[in-house]
Amino acid sequence: MIDYPKLQQWALKRAGGDRTAATELIIDVVESAAVNGDTVAIHTRHLAMRRGFRADLTDFCRSKNGRLTLAVVNATIPAGKSVHRRGRGGKVRQLHLPLIEMLFGELRDKVVELVGQHDRLYNNVLAAVRFLELEVACPGARTPREALERLGVSAQEWLDGTQIIGTAQGGGGIR
Repeated sequence: MIDYPKLQQWALKRAGGDRTAATELIIDVVESAAVNGDTVAIHTRHLAMRRGFRADLTDFCRSKNGRLTLAVVNATIPAGKSVHRRGRGGKVRQLHLPLIEMLFGELRDKVVELVGQHDRLYNNVLAAVRFLELEVACPGARTPREALERLGVSAQEWLDGTQIIGTAQGGGGIR
């Protein structure tokens, strides 16, 4: 019986972090186990296919609605987004709709969701910038992990020294 999290860890290590190669290793192991009747492998294969097909369908939905231009910031955005609607029976369904077909309440909910995504993305940028500071703090290190080991600090201890980065509108730079 396969242990999927351990399989993922093994495949990533064996593939040197190359997710494409690791995916191929995982497929080989899962297929082999499924052919031999491993019910966990059969279930894992089914879930992976479902996630893959759903990702393909999401890509299709995003592209079929096209893009709209926000000239004020010289950017384009997807013309459609996903929304959750409750059907007559009370079951929630996820739909992909053009922005102009969403209910106003759905648009308000989408704004809250997108602001949350912006905040999470900003936090990821802060962490990446903080790890880039290790290049100066530990010359010669090739990775943040190597620099942290040389400095004798954990990733969390290093991140605890993070400073807020100003936005382009706020003047930029580290505050």
